[in-house]
Amino acid sequence: MPEYSDHIHQSRKNLKFLEFVNNRTNQYYDWEVTTCYYVAVHLVNAHLSLHELQIRTHYDVMTILNQPEVEASIPGHVLFAYKKLQRLSRRSRYLVNERNANSTSSIAYCIHSSHLKKALEYLHTLIAFFKERYGERFEKIRINCSDVDISTLCYCEQMD
Repeated sequence: MPEYSDHIHQSRKNLKFLEFVNNRTNQYYDWEVTTCYYVAVHLVNAHLSLHELQIRTHYDVMTILNQPEVEASIPGHVLFAYKKLQRLSRRSRYLVNERNANSTSSIAYCIHSSHLKKALEYLHTLIAFFKERYGERFEKIRINCSDVDISTLCYCEQMD
């Protein structure tokens, strides 16, 4: 079973990848949003590993995290951010409306800079939770997204 440190290491690698892609182009918002989600996936898996849980499906992860009586649950605002990131990532990967992923509509729902803004803000919530709960420190990454005030994100700094 991967350990806490393995998941934290992978989340940091994914953050560096986010910075790498973002700094080279502004054409791949879909990959940036998906990367934000994968940072969050590893953070959540790190949290679960401390409770000796290794959950294999997204549904099971949400079930565990959403039960206040379970020791491995997380605060509501953190769970909300994680759910929103999951939906944005699904939109990014499948071009579906994240509010109704089972719709039969033939409309392609693309990802734009406004979606990256949301993803960065939701990711901030998860990283801030890890900083507070576990004392984790994340090296700041340089992000360029005109739609968001980077100074409000605990893990980012503005591009020069």
